[in-house]
Amino acid sequence: GKEAQDFWRVQHYQWEAGGPKHKVSPKSFMRYAFFAGHQVTSLTIDNCKYFGLNNYTLGVVLARCKQLKHLKIRGGRTASTVLDVSSSIPLPALETLYTGLGVIMVPTFLHRLLHASPRIEELSIFDFGSESPMMYHNGWPVLHKLKTIRLANNVESTPVNVVGPAMKKICLFYQK
Repeated sequence: GKEAQDFWRVQHYQWEAGGPKHKVSPKSFMRYAFFAGHQVTSLTIDNCKYFGLNNYTLGVVLARCKQLKHLKIRGGRTASTVLDVSSSIPLPALETLYTGLGVIMVPTFLHRLLHASPRIEELSIFDFGSESPMMYHNGWPVLHKLKTIRLANNVESTPVNVVGPAMKKICLFYQK
C-alpha cells in the first residue's frame, strides 16, 4: 500500500553464490517499481548478468522510474554487459551514476544520459570496454554540478578536461 512506498523507493539487487537459479525478469523489476508508486529514487544492481539486465530491461526501468536519482550497476566476474537504450526512451535526471567493471555503456547512450542529467554530482565509470575512451570524450556535456568523477580504463590512458566550481574530487585509473 501507499504506507510502504517510501520503503520500496531505494532498491538494491545483489546476487550471491547459491542464490536464485534463474534471472529476475523485467516483470519482477516492474512489480517492485510499482510497489514504490513508480517513484524509485535509488537503484543498485550487483552482478547484473544474473538479474537479466539487458538493454530492454534497463530501458523499461528508466522509462518507468522517472524519479530515479541514483543509478549504480556493477557487472559480474564473467562477460561484460554492454548497455545501449533506445533513443526513444525518456531518461531520468540522475544525480549519481556508477558503472562498475563488466558494465559498458555505449558512448551515445552515455552522452544522452548525461545530457538528461544536468544536475549530476557524481560520475563513476570503471569500464570503457575495448574502445578508446576518446569515443566517450567527443560531445561530452557540460556538467556544472559535478563534484566527483572517477574514470578507469584498461585500454589506454583517459584524457579528462574537467573545470568547474563544484569539482572536489577527480580519480583516474589506468591499468593494463
